Amino acid sequence: MFRKIISFALLFIAVFSLAGQEKKANPIPDIRQGNKLFNGQKYEEAEIWYRKAIEKDPKNKEAVYNLGTAQYQQKKFDDAIESFKKSAENYSTKSEGIDAVKMKAASYHNLGNAHLMKKDAEKAIDAYKK
Repeated sequence: MFRKIISFALLFIAVFSLAGQEKKANPIPDIRQGNKLFNGQKYEEAEIWYRKAIEKDPKNKEAVYNLGTAQYQQKKFDDAIESFKKSAENYSTKSEGIDAVKMKAASYHNLGNAHLMKKDAEKAIDAYKK
């Protein structure tokens, strides 16, 4: 009888502890939708979907980079600069391999382009050097 009570208590605790845990939302479908819209040159709508993905996972590297690209295409250069800075910070070149190195370089390159569009050659050059 004592075993049944203990088993029931453990089951009860397990069920309620799992019920209290939130399931992390998946940003991938939002990124895919944003990519479809971006490819259709619907940059403003793509930006909305990338932001949704970032709300679900603020450190999602692809969403942050793509957000910057969508903002750049809309000529929102100040916003794009902030997004590309975050994107570059998100990539660790040593621990994540060659793809991370490429994406970090692309982030800095696009950061430079955004500064150049704002006629800030000095900041553009600094970004290109990184």
